[in-house]
Amino acid sequence: MTDTPSNDLRLVVIDDDQIVLTLTSLMMRSIDKGAQISCFSKPAREINDILTLVANATQRTIIFLDINMPDMNGWEVLDVIASATSGKLPTNVRIYVLSSSINTADKLKAYSNPLVSGFFEKPLLQEDLRNLLFGEHVASMDRLWVENTERRKTDIR
Repeated sequence: MTDTPSNDLRLVVIDDDQIVLTLTSLMMRSIDKGAQISCFSKPAREINDILTLVANATQRTIIFLDINMPDMNGWEVLDVIASATSGKLPTNVRIYVLSSSINTADKLKAYSNPLVSGFFEKPLLQEDLRNLLFGEHVASMDRLWVENTERRKTDIR
């Protein structure tokens, strides 16, 4: 069964791993055959195209951004986007970190960035993508985890 979103949708995946690009695209197609999908594997070379997509987004746009990439890492991509947008994304654009990192520091860094709406560990599950598109996104649970972690650190000091 294919869900049908109530509005246009663009999925952008920025990752140097071709398998992740392919699997995420296929998963999205199984959920929404009409979604526009853009994949970028070399953000240093493609950063202008990424910035154009962000600046000209007319439909709901979800960006999945890997952290660990060789030519330009996800943190650097976020810095360039922040600079180009004066630190404020269009209201219809959301960036989610999609990473194999299980490092708490990476999650804390992601959630401390005002451009980041959530953090997903690879592999992205179809259920997580479906929830993100059609319901409460599970990444919000990560934000609660981060807040509780920060609170525990403060309590210990």
